[in-house]
Amino acid sequence: MTNEKVPAPSSERCKWQTRTSGWIKKYFVDKKLNKNCFLLFARELTIDWGDNSEYWIWTYDKDASGEDIEVAELLKVCWLKITGMIWTVNLSPGTLYEIIFVVKVKEGGNVSNFSLNLSIIPHHLERIIRHHSLEEDALGNWIEIQVGEFKMSPEMVGNMIFHLEEATPEWKHGLLVKCAIIRPKN
Repeated sequence: MTNEKVPAPSSERCKWQTRTSGWIKKYFVDKKLNKNCFLLFARELTIDWGDNSEYWIWTYDKDASGEDIEVAELLKVCWLKITGMIWTVNLSPGTLYEIIFVVKVKEGGNVSNFSLNLSIIPHHLERIIRHHSLEEDALGNWIEIQVGEFKMSPEMVGNMIFHLEEATPEWKHGLLVKCAIIRPKN
């Protein structure tokens, strides 16, 4: 899927946004479902080696509203790990949510033949695990990779951690990371 699914800021739907040297997260309400959503830009994610310019660089891309946002570009790593965290008390109760990463594989990038390990670690509950192969995804386009789904319930209240990992000993390069989105499915 393309970046058109990444919500644009709007005075009608955007409740708060945090900005340091660029947007790092946005909160908005899905008007159709009347449910809370969160968007964590790449700077709000923990990217292993993300602050080392030998392995990652920070560039800019446009979001759906045309605003420049910072994206992380993978130069080379063997161990790929990206982690996000959300405080679930802000999510809508009784709602089925999904967490996705929005990424792009550059043409010539060496990540498309790897299988990504994706996981959600709910507060005090069992880990939810998925795998995703980038082989069939279009190169050069922003795509959504689902990490997993969960239903917001009292048991889920707390810090929820989610990961995208690939740990084979081969060098990887050419992956761009835009954001993670936590959004309702119903």
